[in-house]
Amino acid sequence: MFEVFKNFFEKKQSTAGDVLMHDPVFIDKDNNVEDRPFAKIKLSLPLEVENKMSNSEKKFLKKEVAELPKIKVGDVSVVGVYIVEAEQNFDVGVYFQNGLNRPVKFDILALIIMNLENKVLGRQLFNLKDLGVIPSFSARPTQLFFDKSNLYVDEISNENWKIAFDLMPKDINHVDVVLDDSIAGLLPESFSEAFTDLVKRRVAKLPSMKPNALDISLFSTKMVGDEQILVSVIVRNSYGRSVKLEKLPLTLIDAAGNDIASGIFYPKEFIVKPLTVNLFTFRYRQEHIIKKGMDISNCAIKLSGPIV
Repeated sequence: MFEVFKNFFEKKQSTAGDVLMHDPVFIDKDNNVEDRPFAKIKLSLPLEVENKMSNSEKKFLKKEVAELPKIKVGDVSVVGVYIVEAEQNFDVGVYFQNGLNRPVKFDILALIIMNLENKVLGRQLFNLKDLGVIPSFSARPTQLFFDKSNLYVDEISNENWKIAFDLMPKDINHVDVVLDDSIAGLLPESFSEAFTDLVKRRVAKLPSMKPNALDISLFSTKMVGDEQILVSVIVRNSYGRSVKLEKLPLTLIDAAGNDIASGIFYPKEFIVKPLTVNLFTFRYRQEHIIKKGMDISNCAIKLSGPIV
């Protein structure tokens, strides 16, 4: 545990000039926002860490806490103080500030990295049980590792980022749509803003998902000539990690449940980011079609085997 805080201290020293950022979450909604005073936040460390930390290190962290963005009584916030790129992840130093009049203990928490224009750069679930109980009106530092596979961008600027609580619904009906390159050329309008909005509207109408699940539903079908069917499916990922799909056994069925076409497809580098929607487009060729001349205007998609 102490090594986490030691690394936090050393990395912060090596990243002078980083901007302090925060995203307060108003929890005690019964209070009037304007009437609430600012909370007097003090440093909080787990006892085993505090006993091993030198006075100079504790003095450094106390000074840093005093410089954090102020929050009002009733707020809880997460503040990013540094971000450092490693080979497989981004090392992010944060403070959790508790402005409540009661202790806070986090369990599994979803966090997002955004740029200063509030564009989401990545999201990830974190197990924060080891962070311990944060007393009222206290701030506790910790070190987080955002896996690069959970980011939507290749680079994050030291001067254009912030970390925030992910306040999305418990299901993933309203999420950022990430369109896979596999549909380029098959649907010419696919990367337009109008098309993205269409996907989002369709996703919003889908049934809610439970956590840690993968869902595949039909988006569109189109005949290509007389012997091929172009199909697009929506893939929703409610896991807190990225899911790579290497094998998709998919069967197209009509309104009565009869099989129209079936095949096994092998997407190339098809990765669905955590808590995100992707679109996958493929073709049923002549050898996949079971019944020709069937109505494909009102059909559905189903998995016909395990996803490997």
